Amino acid sequence: EPLFRSCGGWRDMGSHSSGLIDGLNLDLTDSQTGTPLYYLSVKAKNSAGLESAPITSKPIVIVKADVAGITTDGEAATDADYQRHGYHVTAHFSGYESERCGGIASYTWAIGTSPSLADVQPFTTEGLVVHGNGSGAAQIPMDLDSGAEVFCTIKATTKCGNQLQSTSNGITVDTLKPVLTMTSDNDSRRLYERTADSLLFRWLGNDSESGIEEYTWYAGSYPLAADIVNATMTLEESTPPGTIHSVRDGVPTFFSVLTS
Repeated sequence: EPLFRSCGGWRDMGSHSSGLIDGLNLDLTDSQTGTPLYYLSVKAKNSAGLESAPITSKPIVIVKADVAGITTDGEAATDADYQRHGYHVTAHFSGYESERCGGIASYTWAIGTSPSLADVQPFTTEGLVVHGNGSGAAQIPMDLDSGAEVFCTIKATTKCGNQLQSTSNGITVDTLKPVLTMTSDNDSRRLYERTADSLLFRWLGNDSESGIEEYTWYAGSYPLAADIVNATMTLEESTPPGTIHSVRDGVPTFFSVLTS
């Protein structure tokens, strides 16, 4: 039966000899059974209102469109925004598909200073490993300065010769450690408190490139110890009131804070 009939009747295409038929919701043709198949029929009508006999196309097979996968940055499979060194760049990719062409024939990858550019590393197969099912990873030695941002692009060529491409959202090199300072209330001088009920510590953290992700602090009866308060993670730049208590009068309390 003509496709126009099954989709709700004939459509007026005006006097054009070609056109777009949108609003369809067609099922994919099963590669095993070869069904369903679709047909396109066309008929003409003159100014007197007389219609021609319709002509019908050959069977139309509906296949899944080619899919450009997803490219992520970093050594882990999950996407990273920063890396702590500049001596290599790593990318992962997945989701490339070409059902209508019988799969992907080859992959190449490149690195650029902007999305889709290849001005840092031209397209190459060096360091690229394909895992199958449209996924893989790539890594290549680099010499990048702190603060440099690069984007990885994966280009796949289908067995029909079509190219599918996706680019990562970029990764920035950050080799500079965060800087931590105690505030004026808690400097490097020896401090004394009148009461052992509660001790309060404040600090400031700074990282001009990737920013501070979190702080970890702890307190102990000797330097770097955590026998008074175990390691505690926080986004604040002070200890909560009432969390640190001195062991007893005259015994020092040592406070330590780390950042990442």
